[in-house]
Amino acid sequence: MFRFSVPWAVFAFALFALEVFIGAKVTDNFVRPYLGDVLVVILVHAIVRTFVTTPWRRVLPGVVVFAFAVEGMQAIHLGDLLGLRPGSIPAIVLGSQADFRDLLCYLAGGLVVGGLEWLLEERSSKVGG
Repeated sequence: MFRFSVPWAVFAFALFALEVFIGAKVTDNFVRPYLGDVLVVILVHAIVRTFVTTPWRRVLPGVVVFAFAVEGMQAIHLGDLLGLRPGSIPAIVLGSQADFRDLLCYLAGGLVVGGLEWLLEERSSKVGG
């Protein structure tokens, strides 16, 4: 059930670096607010796949539900309720603004991951079989 996958770890690290760059340097009205949210679902999925052998069809719905749950915590202002200091790492990770469009971005990220995983699965079945 548990293992360390170097390819998934490299992919996760690259996505993390891209997310940090977007968060620190990008100030537009599309990449940061929308593409960043699409990528975060892909990042979380890659992190999970780095450490577990659970089939992607079981991991992906959990990742999307997790993203929705974080958005729900934003909607109830959990960071404020917990007294998180604005700008602190926990506050940044949790986020502060709930937005319905974020949910659509999370779904889009899930669709991208599903498509990538399906392609990887198809490729490996043709190579191995």
